Amino acid sequence: MCSNGPTSWPSLSMVLRPGSCAPGPRSIGCGSSVPSSCVTPTAWPTPRLFSAPKAKSSAPTAKSTALAPWPRIAGSAPATCRACSTCPGGLTGIAICYDLRFPELFRLYALAGARLILIPSEWPHPRLAHWRTLLRARAIENQCFVAAVNRVGSDRANTFCGHSALIDPWGETVVEADDASVQLLTATVDFALVDDVRRRIPALADRRPECYTLPTA
Repeated sequence: MCSNGPTSWPSLSMVLRPGSCAPGPRSIGCGSSVPSSCVTPTAWPTPRLFSAPKAKSSAPTAKSTALAPWPRIAGSAPATCRACSTCPGGLTGIAICYDLRFPELFRLYALAGARLILIPSEWPHPRLAHWRTLLRARAIENQCFVAAVNRVGSDRANTFCGHSALIDPWGETVVEADDASVQLLTATVDFALVDDVRRRIPALADRRPECYTLPTA
């Protein structure tokens, strides 16, 4: 999803490859690939450990576990804030599908300086409206680009939504796939737009974190 090149580039050519979910040595998720120069570990698991109810049972079961350590953003305070810091254009956050429902992670990325967040996903029907809304929300509230690759087709339990997309800091869709087939999308990310949006609407700078704390339970 990000190309080789110098880290000082003002823009980045993106290739979104929705497809199957066969992990490889440079895989960060379903159908999305990055060159080895962009990542340190070979696995990018979700930082979230959450429970989901078992079928026909109310007992929770672990749905996701950490598979490998993630690099910490240089100079960032939160120990849980992790990103791919060697991609062209600078710091780049990485999340997966279910992480979209936790805005705190994306805010940590933005405060650490990330201007692009990559999201490989397996997001199923009938939650397409959630997928499209949450992608825009994460891009708008953090004033950054969000590049999301979602699986298409079906497995034994789900039919997947597709609609891989690149969303800009205004919440506008730069490019979007459909849900019918594997597609190759290309787009150019202009990081100057991130700086322009954050200058016009300085929401990140206007935060008042001393006025509130997030509960831990």
